[in-house]
Amino acid sequence: MGKLLRVLVIFLFLLSCAALTLGIMLFAKRELLKGRTQVLERHVIALGEAFIEDAPPEPEEGVFTPRDIDNVGPAVIANPETSTFWDTYKYHLERQDLAKMRLNTHDRIRTLMTYYVRSTFETYMLTGNYKIEKDQITGMPRTRVEPGENFKPTMRNLLEEVMEKAGAQYALLNDTRQQLTLIREELVRTIEELNQRKRDLRAALAEIVELKNTISQLRAEIARLEARILELEEEVRIRQEKIEEQERRIQELEEEAIELNATIEVLKKRIADLIEIQGYKVEEEFATVRLEPGPKGKVVSINQEWNYAVIELSEEALAELLGIRVPDGQFPPPAEYLVKRPDREEFVTKVRLFQVKRTRRLAIANILTDWQQIPVQVGDVVSF
Repeated sequence: MGKLLRVLVIFLFLLSCAALTLGIMLFAKRELLKGRTQVLERHVIALGEAFIEDAPPEPEEGVFTPRDIDNVGPAVIANPETSTFWDTYKYHLERQDLAKMRLNTHDRIRTLMTYYVRSTFETYMLTGNYKIEKDQITGMPRTRVEPGENFKPTMRNLLEEVMEKAGAQYALLNDTRQQLTLIREELVRTIEELNQRKRDLRAALAEIVELKNTISQLRAEIARLEARILELEEEVRIRQEKIEEQERRIQELEEEAIELNATIEVLKKRIADLIEIQGYKVEEEFATVRLEPGPKGKVVSINQEWNYAVIELSEEALAELLGIRVPDGQFPPPAEYLVKRPDREEFVTKVRLFQVKRTRRLAIANILTDWQQIPVQVGDVVSF
């Protein structure tokens, strides 16, 4: 009996050691399962922050300016053709700051820690404990509350809700990706069109700059020509005035010439009478005239028919003749002048005065054809 008791004690001791060993091993496994469960709970709670609490936003329409895709030309287009990109654009995908799914609330944490479906509070009041509900068909403990049942949700219900939110979030993400693809394609088309427009614009601007430079040059040329036109008009006006003055002067000289022609006839007759009656000699009278060398005037008119010239005397030449007291318009003492061409100082001929108009500083002189080298012209210089 003692031996049997000793064997039983040893056997119980071994069983106790095995139980202790298994207890220690199970405790380690418990801590492992507890740690893993807590880590999973924390990460599930953190993961819930990435999902939207409510349903995805409903589609809504936005008002955007359509892109002009019509051709660019010099004509003005009142209603150009526009892109239909905004007709299918999902504006609701731009909504931000949507409510996040929060699993760190007290109720959801308790739900996350509940694995089996337990009875309601009423059952607890009647029985004194929360009874685990079992499946009526399999008899296994239930881990999911079906819709419409009056039980508190379990971890499975919460994870299924998270999965549902994740699916909605994934669908929304796919819609956003698709919309981004469409936006990228539209952006590429817009960039290509913009690049082409910029190339065309650069060419047009270069042409505009060239045209502006040409316009500036033409304007400068127009301004120069306008200034030249003003100068020419002023020159024309001055020359016209000179022409009118010369015409008036010629008219006066023609009138003087008519008077002088009449006087010449009278003087010629008087000279002939003096020569015939009094024996007047030109050489003796000419000797009494004292003239200083130098220019005396210029030829202003010529009468080829009667072979005489009208001379405009200078003040000095007139003063020399004024020293000879001869009445105005009468025959002066004979004085001979040389006639030269002013531009070449070429000798033309000699002339002999036979009448002086002192008030006009004009003199009438016979052209001495014996001395004439070339025809007398208006403007020839008369000198002594």
